[in-house]
Amino acid sequence: MRAVKSKRNRKGWGLNIGQARWITNLRFAVDVLLIGTSLCQVRNMLQGIRDAARERGLELHPDKTKILSIATMCTGRPKEAAVKVDDLNIKIIPSSGTWEYLGRQISFSNTHETQIDHIVSMAWTKLKIHRAEHTRNHYSINSRLRLFESTVSSTMLYGCEVYGS
Repeated sequence: MRAVKSKRNRKGWGLNIGQARWITNLRFAVDVLLIGTSLCQVRNMLQGIRDAARERGLELHPDKTKILSIATMCTGRPKEAAVKVDDLNIKIIPSSGTWEYLGRQISFSNTHETQIDHIVSMAWTKLKIHRAEHTRNHYSINSRLRLFESTVSSTMLYGCEVYGS
């Protein structure tokens, strides 16, 4: 990220947060959220990150790279569902859509309902994965309850913890 910082600063990309300070990205482990005032800016920042990563033998994962646009493209509203960065088609997530980021289901329209539905869905998925063990009388009720606690309950609790943070 240091390798592309000077170019972003020179061009004045990102969001001005006052006193000549610009925010262009938020990072957590391997997750990066790019912030720009246009899709053109974000595409150029993404290109810079891709070039810097390639110089170090790294690649962007096309399925894990997304753009959320509430701004305009270089030439008006985005009409395409993706932006081309070299040979990658990077999906543009509409502001009315949902996406997952750091374990949370994000939405601008139904924030709470979307996240709660996601948490419940993840718990149901865990229950379905272990359905046979949960429903067979071959296993004692204590064993089935311990399995439920360690899979379904822990998934719900983790989801609630992520939601609350």
